[in-house]
Amino acid sequence: MKIIGVCGKIGAGKDAVADYICRKHGFKKIVMSDLIIEEMKKIGRSVSRENIQKTTREFKAKHGKGIWAEKTIEHARERGFEKIVVTGLRDSEEIPIFRKEDFTLVFIDASPEVRFKRLIARGSKKDVKSIDELREQEK
Repeated sequence: MKIIGVCGKIGAGKDAVADYICRKHGFKKIVMSDLIIEEMKKIGRSVSRENIQKTTREFKAKHGKGIWAEKTIEHARERGFEKIVVTGLRDSEEIPIFRKEDFTLVFIDASPEVRFKRLIARGSKKDVKSIDELREQEK
């Protein structure tokens, strides 16, 4: 399986890059947080950035730090995907799992001001509401 991992800070443009790769090169996009949210629904946990982080930590503690990479590959294989682009990588421990495949990692970045404008424009409930909150979250 060919995997491109797209990582970067919140609002940097990871999904825009992933969507471009899908459009131009026939990849299927997998957002790791979507897989986490599926698990949250199974256990009856409400969706918030804090709960996503909590669920991520709990699963890593129970199943190992590469659990979300393993679940991503499993998800792709179940659907017959041969080329995937993955956003939302959360831990360097996921990289060795992905490297068992044909894997490329790409880092996307933008200034805090640009990223904050993007977050405000997308209007997600789980995103920060001020640039100071963004900076605090990134610490």
